[in-house]
Amino acid sequence: MTALLNRLHLATRIHFLLLRAVGEGADIGRMLRERSYADHIVMLCRSVGGESLVELADRFDDLGAAEDARAHLAVAAGEARAALAQLGFGVLSAQRGKTAADERATQGLIEAVGRTNAVRGRIAGSRWAGTGHDRRH
Repeated sequence: MTALLNRLHLATRIHFLLLRAVGEGADIGRMLRERSYADHIVMLCRSVGGESLVELADRFDDLGAAEDARAHLAVAAGEARAALAQLGFGVLSAQRGKTAADERATQGLIEAVGRTNAVRGRIAGSRWAGTGHDRRH
C-alpha cells in the first residue's frame, strides 16, 4: 500500500509540473494502471527537462521497477514451489525426517533464487541495460 501511495504522490506532482511546463498534465490514474503510459510520461518528463521533473520521473520509474520485480518474484516463487512439488520434494523431506526449521531454510533458499532470477530478468529487460546511457540524460 505504501508503494502505491508513493507512486500516487509522485504521479500527482508530475502532473502539476507538466501542466506548468507544457500546458497539459498527465492522467494520474492511467499512470498508475498502465505501465506503457507511465513509461511515455517518464520519457516526456526527461525530454522536457527541469531538475525536479526529471528527478520525480526517475523516482516514479524506480518505484514501478520495484513493483515489477516483486511481481516477478511472486511468479518465480510459485513456479519453484510447483516444480518442487512435481519432484515429490514434500514426500522426500517427510521421509527423511526434516524439521520445520529445515523446511523454512529450504523455502528461504527458493525465495532467494527467485529474487535473483527476477533481478536478472529486470536488468536484461531494461531499456537502459547495455546502451551506455546514463538514466539521467
